[in-house]
Amino acid sequence: MAMTRLDTTWQRHQRARMVNLRICHVFVLPCVLAAFGSLLPGTIQASEVAGRHIDWSDLRPEGQGEYNSIFPGMAGSRAQGETLSRDLTGIAVRIEGYVLPIDRDQHLVYEFLLVPWLGACSHTPQPPPNQMVHVIPSVPFGIDRAYEFVSVLGTLRPELEKTQLFIMDGPTVLTSGYGIGKAFVEKRVTPPTAALPSSNPWKLLTR
Repeated sequence: MAMTRLDTTWQRHQRARMVNLRICHVFVLPCVLAAFGSLLPGTIQASEVAGRHIDWSDLRPEGQGEYNSIFPGMAGSRAQGETLSRDLTGIAVRIEGYVLPIDRDQHLVYEFLLVPWLGACSHTPQPPPNQMVHVIPSVPFGIDRAYEFVSVLGTLRPELEKTQLFIMDGPTVLTSGYGIGKAFVEKRVTPPTAALPSSNPWKLLTR
């Protein structure tokens, strides 16, 4: 009888332990996964909202090209165009501009230059280095048309870098002043002005 009672007590403890494990699995495990979920790649977008929004003027010396009505920000000399803003080094930023593909497969873009105005480098003069950002998206980005208007979010890296492109006039080498790797890219509605004054000689591109 003593052994039977002991066995029964042990079985009750085992059943209670199994119930507790089930409760832990149902209630505790999801909470733990939720806590660690913020570290997973699929949840990066939640933290990306905190990126500091910057304008193209933040990437160049104060006053550079402010009187150039056709191409705002155009440097007056090569040295001036290669002057970079070091205040933004390593900071998560968000900036909007136009996609100039470097590496693409049909509509998918694996690497591109972000430029401040429509038609830059192919239909209009190229911007100075401090007005171009070399972007590598975290995932290939799909574009619907040339010079897609997008928002780019990522950590800014000031660094002069040369890139060869094949555009309308043939191969050309462009120098960008900044880079953003593993960037989060999303489409935006094109501004009504298309980033160029209506009086510019390439106004047909904005239609």
